[in-house]
Amino acid sequence: MPDTELSSSLLQPDGVRIATPTLKEMTRFGYRIVLQGVFRCSYNGRLFDPLYLLDENGKPEKRHPYLQWTPQPPMLESEDPARHRYVFRIPSEWEGKAVGVRVNVDKFVDEFLIPPSEVRASLSGEVKMTVLQAPLVVPLLPRLAPVAAFVIRRRMMWGGLAHDLQQTLMNIQQKYRVACAAVGKEHRRFVSVPRQNRRPARWRVRAGAAHSKAP
Repeated sequence: MPDTELSSSLLQPDGVRIATPTLKEMTRFGYRIVLQGVFRCSYNGRLFDPLYLLDENGKPEKRHPYLQWTPQPPMLESEDPARHRYVFRIPSEWEGKAVGVRVNVDKFVDEFLIPPSEVRASLSGEVKMTVLQAPLVVPLLPRLAPVAAFVIRRRMMWGGLAHDLQQTLMNIQQKYRVACAAVGKEHRRFVSVPRQNRRPARWRVRAGAAHSKAP
């Protein structure tokens, strides 16, 4: 199923925090945050996106510390630096919380030794934050196990298994027949074999017909 967009908002480079809706029912749903866009700092002429400082051609150079998350940075799930698009996965332990992010103006203050007002005046651009919700998918393997078992049983009956597996089954059946022959008739009712190792009914009929023709 496609993801459902819960909210969309713009992150401005003014230090104001934006937040997701309260994340609920995280045993049923998974949540992701998508950040996409570019900021510019006129004080040093640099560009930066949600994750990287960019060179003059808009290509990523190195990670930067200019975003501040609450309660803490979520795990980066995927990145597309060419589109300046980054997807973060929210851990299930954050049930009932809202995730916030803002441009950390104080980092620029410490770096350039200028007041916050000058930092805000020098920053421009915007980043879009999208919150996505997706239902958690039940693993297919447990659901398909009964189907797989049925297919294997059918293939065993109709000879659809690989030659080496067929040979192994034939060897088991031959050993079973030898064991049965060594047991007296009065004790034969105590001898059994798992159903999946027995010959299909059409084989038993042919075998019975062959014994009836024997002298």
